[in-house]
Amino acid sequence: YVVFYVQGVGCPIARIALPNYRIVRDGYTDKNIGFSMFNSNIQDNIPRIAKEAEEFGIDFPIMKDEGQNLARALGVERTAEVFIVNPHTQQVLFRGPINDQVGYETQRVSASEHYLKDALDTIMTGGTVDMDDIPDSKGCLVAFFDN
Repeated sequence: YVVFYVQGVGCPIARIALPNYRIVRDGYTDKNIGFSMFNSNIQDNIPRIAKEAEEFGIDFPIMKDEGQNLARALGVERTAEVFIVNPHTQQVLFRGPINDQVGYETQRVSASEHYLKDALDTIMTGGTVDMDDIPDSKGCLVAFFDN
């Protein structure tokens, strides 16, 4: 499986949620799951993304989705959103926030719901994630080129 995190330069929610993404990745190092990030923002170029990665210690590969094809295929709306994808079928198995720690103008000391981790555990045991139980992600809007 592949897990994608929608990164955006300067987005405070994407920055705050980053350590939570790292914790999930570190818990699945021996499970053959790829963790990466991509940036589809019109205003973010590779030098800006590289500067953000250096400044915030981002140790994930970050792809620049220059034509916004990946974002459109996944239906991305906001940064800090995560997706679990089966790379063989290209099926999206999960879409949502990492957990419930960060919201708009709110931040808890610790999360009480661990959506990404729970989804990975469910998928790894052959189950299906009930997306009706997953709230929308909080993050900065991703603007799209007009087609």
